[in-house]
Amino acid sequence: MDIYVKNTIFKDREDEYNKLCDFHNRKEELYKLKESIKNTPYVIEFTGTPRTGKTTLINNLYDFFNKKGFKVEILEEFTTSEKYKKEIKPKLKDKYKDVVNTEIPKYVLKQLEEAISNNPDIIIVDRSLFDRLIWIDRLYLKDGISDKGYENYKELYIPLINEKINIIIATYTDALTALKRDYNAHLSLEKRTFLNEDNVNEYNKSLLNMKELVLDNNININIFDTTNKNEREISFEVVDTILNDMKNYYLEKIKDGKELVKKK
Repeated sequence: MDIYVKNTIFKDREDEYNKLCDFHNRKEELYKLKESIKNTPYVIEFTGTPRTGKTTLINNLYDFFNKKGFKVEILEEFTTSEKYKKEIKPKLKDKYKDVVNTEIPKYVLKQLEEAISNNPDIIIVDRSLFDRLIWIDRLYLKDGISDKGYENYKELYIPLINEKINIIIATYTDALTALKRDYNAHLSLEKRTFLNEDNVNEYNKSLLNMKELVLDNNININIFDTTNKNEREISFEVVDTILNDMKNYYLEKIKDGKELVKKK
């Protein structure tokens, strides 16, 4: 490693530097493993409570892998994209909420499948199929969708989540903390469109409701409580989790490939 970086940039922060060295070495190992695998994008979905550092995490992760030479594709949050605002939302604006919340996932799935077909090494998605499941749960709790409709939705999309997404990273904090962070990060005092305690509490309840559903369906989700941690601490925890999971994923792919060769 660069002596200047170690002794000057990270002066008096030896533990942090050593942690970054560990990440670097593990990334190098992953890159070598990746070379043994073809056309197997590793898909990461980010979701969670607003104002928990999700965007910063996505940018850090892109930079971390891109600098090594991994082909990384980022998919922006669909419902805040220009495509959604200009092309999709006008078509759905007069429909009932349950239709909106069942139509949007179709577009989200299409967006993800198109990215997978491009065969990058890594796809990072800002709110994808799992996040839509959270919103459907929220709608269900508000009596906006029937029991049958909710069950049909889960029956359709849970297998797709397991098939298309390797790991879900969910960041969490309580509603008041999220609201304080938003006001402290901006200059405006006007009320927010979505960000109020009631809406965030509803979202958080549905996010945490996913814990039981996740266990029953083997969905690979990791929830990080950001309430009393800074973005740097959460970044370290998230990267550590992803590196471990990616290694296991690559090793399984390599093992499966060898077993196929043996069968032939």
